[in-house]
Amino acid sequence: MHTLMISKPTHRPTQTIAILQYNLNKSQPITDSVLSDPSSSKYAVLMLQEQYFSAYTNTSPIHHSWTLIESKRMENSPPRAAIYVNKSVLPAHSYEPLATNIPDTVAIAVCLDQEQHPTLLINVYNTKGTSQL
Repeated sequence: MHTLMISKPTHRPTQTIAILQYNLNKSQPITDSVLSDPSSSKYAVLMLQEQYFSAYTNTSPIHHSWTLIESKRMENSPPRAAIYVNKSVLPAHSYEPLATNIPDTVAIAVCLDQEQHPTLLINVYNTKGTSQL
């Protein structure tokens, strides 16, 4: 588990977003815990790899506090990278999901201020023997 803070220099006070990166090893209890734990609410973005995927709903878990953005799926395999955006920290107009044609890669552009350029956040699940990076 890693925490990353991104600050964008501005003429105004510095704007910072907190990001949690975590490989969940496909565990439903751990995925549910990360999404529901009160300490997760301080993060603007969760960049998760190997999140639980439900074959029944055909999606990674949905949570009322988070907006899910999943990576493109590989053949016969669930997506292995996801970005969850905290609805109470980043309103919908402050980020945009970006289409990628690379399996297990998901990206968003975050714009904290209308006068600034967006910050690109990319979450990649990279297995041994692949050349995605």
